[in-house]
Amino acid sequence: DGAADRRVRLSTLSLWPRVLLAEDFLTPAEAELIVSRADGHMHKSGVSLKEADRGKSSSDYRTSSQWSYPLWDEAILPLDRRVQQLTRIPMTHAEQIQVLRYLPNEHYTAHHDFFDPGEYSGRDRESGYASNRLLTVFFYLSEPEEGGETGFPRAGKLPQPRDFLDCSRGLAVKPQRLAVLLFYSMLPNGEFDQTSLHTGCDVKKGVKWSANFWF
Repeated sequence: DGAADRRVRLSTLSLWPRVLLAEDFLTPAEAELIVSRADGHMHKSGVSLKEADRGKSSSDYRTSSQWSYPLWDEAILPLDRRVQQLTRIPMTHAEQIQVLRYLPNEHYTAHHDFFDPGEYSGRDRESGYASNRLLTVFFYLSEPEEGGETGFPRAGKLPQPRDFLDCSRGLAVKPQRLAVLLFYSMLPNGEFDQTSLHTGCDVKKGVKWSANFWF
């Protein structure tokens, strides 16, 4: 159907962290399919808490809902192949797609997608550096009427923010339906990129559907 051969415009939005935007990457049918499959299965998002945050509630940080979409669903195989072509990373290195829904006033405070084993205990710590998230491919499945940006408060090597829900500093990417945002959590030398700190900014009006495609 030509979906596997779509041409996209790829723009560099930031070098620290490395953030790229591919416009019109998804087809309308793909976006609708993912949302329709997820709708009715959504549950409140959880958070892997750092050792220093044990005892706190996930809702202190994240108020969205989510559902894991099977990676090898035949209906999205052309999309899987395009993501693999875009990233140059084999699909065997991908996690299941995490579909997200943000309603008004819902958000995800600033966080990293990598897991520093020194900040976690038990199973999370044992995973170590050998298995970690290098790249996030973030699907925009819908556009809320207002808000819902993806914020990078340390873009351009800004210092650590005091307010982890402040989307007024650094880079804030407005959701564009059918676009995908790519951002790297690790540097070419294998070190964590601390500037990849990012925020799911408050949706102010409407509903934001999106999805994480982690490598």
